Amino acid sequence: MNEFTILQDDNEYLQFVLVKTIKNYEYTPNNFTSNYIMNVSLKSDLYKLDLELEFYRYNLITFLDSLKSLYSTLNGEAHLNNGFYDNDVMLKVSSVGNLGNIELDMQIIRYGINSNFSGEDKILFIRGMDQTYLTLLITSLTDFLESN
Repeated sequence: MNEFTILQDDNEYLQFVLVKTIKNYEYTPNNFTSNYIMNVSLKSDLYKLDLELEFYRYNLITFLDSLKSLYSTLNGEAHLNNGFYDNDVMLKVSSVGNLGNIELDMQIIRYGINSNFSGEDKILFIRGMDQTYLTLLITSLTDFLESN
């Protein structure tokens, strides 16, 4: 499995597709993990976005552990970012209220959008859903991590 899906509906999706894996990537001195270069695709009724970003394996594992905790307690938040200084992608999945409602907040920031490499382009995507969505996300991310 070379992809995982965060959200998929009839005409909307958020999908991460593996482009390349760098094994034993040294993210800090003497600390190694896999580094995944991924195509991130977001489609809504209003726009479609495709970005190529890097993610550390340990960030995905931490996100998965937080999702499992959120699913079992229906309380709290799970965070994912791409692990670099600028954090081009920040994703939060959180419980809302006590009826099994879940909210997905995704912020995409692209720095240096003009020829002078200053400024930023920011997109915010927020989506509400129920807790059944979490099982699909947990399964998809678990399958990805087990095969990569």
